[in-house]
Amino acid sequence: MKPLLFRSVVLATALIAGSITPAVAESDEVPDPIDIESANPMSGDPEAIEAGAFLYGRWCVQCHGVKADGWSPRWGKWGFDLRTWWRGYEKFIEVVAVGKLPKMPPFGEYLDFDQISQIGAFLETVSIEGANWQ
Repeated sequence: MKPLLFRSVVLATALIAGSITPAVAESDEVPDPIDIESANPMSGDPEAIEAGAFLYGRWCVQCHGVKADGWSPRWGKWGFDLRTWWRGYEKFIEVVAVGKLPKMPPFGEYLDFDQISQIGAFLETVSIEGANWQ
């Protein structure tokens, strides 16, 4: 499946959840994703990527935006641009599970290891230059 399809799943999920409005959903041109090497065992798995897109739309889009670029539909430039995640897969798991205050709350009590890995697998499909998932 193409990354555009996954972006559409995230957008549709966010619209249904009511976390964004159609006016905010209109997007500018999105950079082409890059091929990425990853330590994530779910990397490249279409089912994991689709599940990750859904979970991203439910838990992450409010702060990191529809395009995962850190532009929140609610607060403007708020979250980290996840398309350029550079700290590697293990650090991603840690940050999502335990948080990174003051902005990033812990999600470990809501998302299990597999669900966080699925979100990572989805984010790999939108990664741009500078990303590191090793």
